[in-house]
Amino acid sequence: MTTQEWLEGYKYYEKLLIMLKERKKELLWDNIHITSYPKDIAIRSSQRNLSEEKNIKYLSAIEEIDNQIDEISKEIANTRKVIWSVTKPKYKMLLIARYIEGKSWEDIAEIMDCSEKWLRETLNSRAIKEVEKIRKLS
Repeated sequence: MTTQEWLEGYKYYEKLLIMLKERKKELLWDNIHITSYPKDIAIRSSQRNLSEEKNIKYLSAIEEIDNQIDEISKEIANTRKVIWSVTKPKYKMLLIARYIEGKSWEDIAEIMDCSEKWLRETLNSRAIKEVEKIRKLS
């Protein structure tokens, strides 16, 4: 994976993190329904104790999601740490605007008062080389 692909993964990981947190809420909601059946349904299902089986599946799913959330959160934190370690302000500004905030090249060029082509081709490649150096030292 190239450094640029690694940086571009930040926005993907952010979206994935949101999806996992939403899935966790859905599972919680489902589990609330499992454990709050009316008594007649609970009595009928108690022969095999289906709600306990569903609770075990729920807990396993939550544990798996929590593990994924932890891993993704570490990757996001690592990317932020590397970007904040960049010493040149222009590089850092570009990296934050593009890879963390997800701004377009046009918007960044306007903010930084430079041509889009120079920003995308020259400044970005220099910033990425700086990130590569930092990642190698980490």
